[in-house]
Amino acid sequence: MRIRTQSLISVAIALGSLLVVAALLARVSASSERTMQAQYECRVVGRDATSLLVLAQRYSLQYQEQPAAQWHELHARLLKSIENSIAARTPSRPEWQELLELRQHAAQLAPLFSDLEKTAFDEDSPVTQRRRNLLLAKLASESEQLADLRYAWAAKIGDEMAQQQRALGAIVLGGPIVLLLVCCTLAWVIRRDFLIPLERLQAAATAISLGEPTQRINSIERNELGDASRAFDAMADALLRSRDELQREVLEHRSVQQQLATVLDHVPALVAHISTDQRFELVNRAYLAWHSLPMSDIVGRSVEEFHGKSNYLVLQPYLERALAGEAVAFEAVLIRGIQRHVMRVSYVPEFDAAGKVSGLFSMKTDITELRRSEERLRLVMDASPVGIFTRSPDGVMTYTNPAWQRITGRTEAQALKVTTAQLIHPEDQGRVRALWKIAMMKRQPVVSEHRYMRPDGSVIWVRGHISMLRRDGVIECGIGVIEDVTERRLVDQALAEKTTALARSNEDLERFAYVASHDLQEPLRMVNMFGQLMMQRKAAQLDAEALEFLGFMVDGGQRAQDLVRDMLSLARLDNQTKPPEPVMLESLLGDTLDQLRDRLKTAGAVVTHDTLPTVMGDRGQLGQLLTNLVGNAVKFCGDAAPKVHLSAVRERGSWRISVRDNGIGIEPKNFDRIFVIFQRLHLRSEHPGTGIGLSICKRVVERHGGRITVESTPGEGSTFSFTLPDTPSAQPMATTTPATA
Repeated sequence: MRIRTQSLISVAIALGSLLVVAALLARVSASSERTMQAQYECRVVGRDATSLLVLAQRYSLQYQEQPAAQWHELHARLLKSIENSIAARTPSRPEWQELLELRQHAAQLAPLFSDLEKTAFDEDSPVTQRRRNLLLAKLASESEQLADLRYAWAAKIGDEMAQQQRALGAIVLGGPIVLLLVCCTLAWVIRRDFLIPLERLQAAATAISLGEPTQRINSIERNELGDASRAFDAMADALLRSRDELQREVLEHRSVQQQLATVLDHVPALVAHISTDQRFELVNRAYLAWHSLPMSDIVGRSVEEFHGKSNYLVLQPYLERALAGEAVAFEAVLIRGIQRHVMRVSYVPEFDAAGKVSGLFSMKTDITELRRSEERLRLVMDASPVGIFTRSPDGVMTYTNPAWQRITGRTEAQALKVTTAQLIHPEDQGRVRALWKIAMMKRQPVVSEHRYMRPDGSVIWVRGHISMLRRDGVIECGIGVIEDVTERRLVDQALAEKTTALARSNEDLERFAYVASHDLQEPLRMVNMFGQLMMQRKAAQLDAEALEFLGFMVDGGQRAQDLVRDMLSLARLDNQTKPPEPVMLESLLGDTLDQLRDRLKTAGAVVTHDTLPTVMGDRGQLGQLLTNLVGNAVKFCGDAAPKVHLSAVRERGSWRISVRDNGIGIEPKNFDRIFVIFQRLHLRSEHPGTGIGLSICKRVVERHGGRITVESTPGEGSTFSFTLPDTPSAQPMATTTPATA
């Protein structure tokens, strides 16, 4: 910056400081004026709030219209004053919240005073007097709230005035100080930018005149003094340039040597420089660490002397080729002590300016563990009982283990030449190619079962797992694992055929049972009907023995008819199914009780139930379920009158329905037996039946995806519980409603 420009800027800074101080004084004065206006408004609000309370007290003494009118006029003025104060301020003001609360409490005074006015027309009674007192107390409380808020407002105004006074004092006291600091700063700038550069320029000129151009001004100023300083620095630089160039060349040479040593020491390989007479001139840190030797034991020695005669014979041909100008790379087995190491070695010749070999660089990497890992992996793959193979991305087979060769019936040489068309069954080739492409796109293994063709013409089924080996996102090869699943496929096929035949047989058996049960109804009905007619019409003509035989015949026909009817019901469970629908169990229980009305009335049974839910199922089959369970509870009763209770509990998205009775009970050892078809625990003379009812119950519950269980104590009754699927709209009920039949 030029000296003239810098002088103008200094004057502008001084004038700007004066203007800033004046602007701050004006701002503080304006703020003080607004604060005084707010203080006046606060006094007006406090005075009006006090006057409202006084007018309310005067009105309560005589209930005249004049104090009431004055109260309303004063209240309206108070609200207007508060609204004006709010309109004159912004939400960022500190007293904004108090003003909002003042408006709220002031607005609440009007309804209270209106209620007080209404009491003036009420009959003077203790109740009216008490209400007036409560309203006056409420008015007084709200007025106190107004007073508290007004005091809070006044406190914040006072704080603001104190802050303004402090600000005014700071400006009055700090303004001259700021101006003084500006003047001092300008004086410091003049000394820094003018006086000190002149002194440095004079010292530099003296040093150049004495022949010692080592002192530098290094001025960064963009003015006349800066230009002169840089000219002197350029003169000194020109005098020292030749000496600096010489020193720079020496430093660069040393730096290159240090960088080379640093690079070599951080290379993980064993690096050495060998002269044309095959002696070590330089080795890196990894070389020393691998041999566990100091630098002095390696540098200067020949390759033959250091490695020994046997190792040198391995390295000599490659050393001679490298010294002849050829870069060579090879793998060699070197012996260190008693251990053999597989090394990957590279010899790179070094050429001088004339193009002759001046030495060579040697780089060795110990790959012993890598080769051991590869050997172990090869042993594992060769010993694996499953077939393993690798293929290049274009589909060429690169490796197969003995198990793969045994499964496919090919030798190792044949396996490496086999194509996809020769190996895979023609019908499966398209699918396998598609799976191979999917495996190349995905990172998860792809599983497939397909057919292989062996050289002898036989076809086998294999289960294959294919995945891709990737390195840095690039596919190197595909790895596959196969196992022979021909026997399993044959077993699965035979099992499927037997399952189909069994399903067909079961279907025929169910159809036969249904038809047989249905066709047996008519002859049994004829036997029962004509036997009963003979007992009614020919009883006088038959002797006692004939009547007894006839009774046995009728009873047997009736039991056979009951058995056929139950078998027909069991067969219909599978043949006459309906899609699941919402079933109201409470309504279904009502139909069941109507159906069993005569039996319940004869036995004197009482059936109660909790509120039952709506479930998903077949209404007809669920009706059979309830009929059998309630009927059994009434049939297998003790000496006391039967009592049956139905309850429902929600469990994990389903309903557990329980039917409890006070009957004769069941031995625990018979819990599983009672659900087996035709299994009875009592004589027909004691408890009639066919032994199919609980089998039907179990079949119905299982067809609905549930499970039926029983809990019982002999002599104390039984509880049959079964689960049914819930409906989305079903909700549990807590009430209990008894139903008596």
